Amino acid sequence: MLAPSSALNIHEKAWNAYPYCRTVITNEYMKDNFLIKIETWHKPDMGHQENVHGLDAETWKKVDVVYIDIADRSQVEPKDYKPEEDPCKYKSAKTGRGPLGPDWKKELPNKKDCPHMCAYKLVTVKFKWWGLQNKVENFIQKQEKRLFTNFHRQLFCWIDKWIELNMEDIRRMEEETRKELDEMRVKDPIRPEYPDTSGFTSSFISTVSTSDWLVQNPPPAVESGIQGSGPNPLSVFS
Repeated sequence: MLAPSSALNIHEKAWNAYPYCRTVITNEYMKDNFLIKIETWHKPDMGHQENVHGLDAETWKKVDVVYIDIADRSQVEPKDYKPEEDPCKYKSAKTGRGPLGPDWKKELPNKKDCPHMCAYKLVTVKFKWWGLQNKVENFIQKQEKRLFTNFHRQLFCWIDKWIELNMEDIRRMEEETRKELDEMRVKDPIRPEYPDTSGFTSSFISTVSTSDWLVQNPPPAVESGIQGSGPNPLSVFS
């Protein structure tokens, strides 16, 4: 089966209005038949809340809830494991946090001087292609869980790199990223440099937006709950 080169063009748009964030990935060839949407609510708890995205009862029944423990090595694929990114081995020189023991989730709430947060992620995947839909959607969900696991383990083990950053530093980094993306689009709008897991080369166009869009268009969850409409949603607590 032949497909045009546009079939490998992936467009990503991301909005950051912390504590709510949204990322939407689309494909110009498949149009409405392809979607990856990741919505995140950050809550100051240990992941005990249910349905923080405010899904309706019928949609919530279809959600597969997956708990991610960043200290559980069994959740990390062997090829992804790095000792320097293992929360069970890492100790922060600047904060004294770590390493995480087997009962860290029980002990952490009792440490009043140590802030903690759970990222509640809702992943909606749609890949409408006869004969491939279930296989591809399940594969994408599995890879998203893998990405979340590895990223949050890294985030903990990189504490000393970001703990002293202030908002001015973050805004500067955002501006540098924006300029870099703008230059990439001007010089080469489509950069075929991102190999996917199947060995093909995918083009990737990324747009990073500020929180202004979400300030003007607040997520429905703020008022009446986000209504999930796509198939195969996945709620991830990490």
